[in-house]
Amino acid sequence: MSLVRIRHIPKIIHELGDGEYRIKVKDKRIVIFSKNTRYENEEIKKILDEVGENEKDEL
Repeated sequence: MSLVRIRHIPKIIHELGDGEYRIKVKDKRIVIFSKNTRYENEEIKKILDEVGENEKDEL
């Protein structure tokens, strides 16, 4: 299982939309906090998969 990389953060934030987010990187893990939600590794991977599918559809 590969980890989400820091370079993916802009794509993730773009997909999540407008809002205030806190990003925490600890022990090689990224956790993104919004006002009501906490996104961890598996949720972040799902978002990146959706972004990848959207980019393929646009081509």
